[in-house]
Amino acid sequence: MYQTVGINTKMNIKVTDIINKKTYDKVVELLVEYNLSKTQELKNEINKPIEIIARDNNGEIIGGLYGRSIWGTLEIKTFVIKPENRNNGIGRKLILEAEKEAKTRNCRYMSLDTFSFQAPEFYEKLGFIKIGTETDFPKGFEKYYYRKEIQKT
Repeated sequence: MYQTVGINTKMNIKVTDIINKKTYDKVVELLVEYNLSKTQELKNEINKPIEIIARDNNGEIIGGLYGRSIWGTLEIKTFVIKPENRNNGIGRKLILEAEKEAKTRNCRYMSLDTFSFQAPEFYEKLGFIKIGTETDFPKGFEKYYYRKEIQKT
């Protein structure tokens, strides 16, 4: 169904739960173009992904961290340690490796978000400061937003 919006602009809106990679990439491209138009003074920052993986002696993945450095901040998007490997210092080592890489990339901050059931005190022990809380997300829990200032050495 087409609708007229604005002056002579027609559009079609489609809602689906199946992500089309080509369409997704185009939407991301539009966002990147817009963001670049507003952040020219940050164009020399190191903006690239990061992957840090921990494997056991058999080569099996026991934990990992994914994120990106963007505009002077290393943003952690995905971080997990297998339950049976927790409380052995592995998570701490991965975060410290991320911080080391953040320094290499000249980042001033690290940021992440986590749910109340995902051990937020772990991040606080590593120097992250809670800067925001979203209540009842997911239902009955909270989502916390953390940031850590990177100390220059």
